[in-house]
Amino acid sequence: MDTDELSQEAYEILCLARVVCDPLCPELGVMAGQCRDENEWLESVLILCQELLIEPGEYLDEWGFADSDENIEHFTSHLQKMLGLTKALQAIGIDKRTFGK
Repeated sequence: MDTDELSQEAYEILCLARVVCDPLCPELGVMAGQCRDENEWLESVLILCQELLIEPGEYLDEWGFADSDENIEHFTSHLQKMLGLTKALQAIGIDKRTFGK
């Protein structure tokens, strides 16, 4: 699946990823290419968010962003927001999501 095939609501999650941490957005884009549909992508995003929340400093350190507690707090708070949006979107049927530009 290409990111152009995401619903507008799912695309907002992808955009939020850039606020969470710049490298996360392209990572989620690549992940979309490995999924057959939006629901599978959302499940993958959910799993990744949960994993990143376990050791947020490790992920940030890989990208050189774990230089302060403030960065880690920013990362985790926005990641939790992304997790909540992902769960909320999963609860909405695919037929109720907005597609097309």
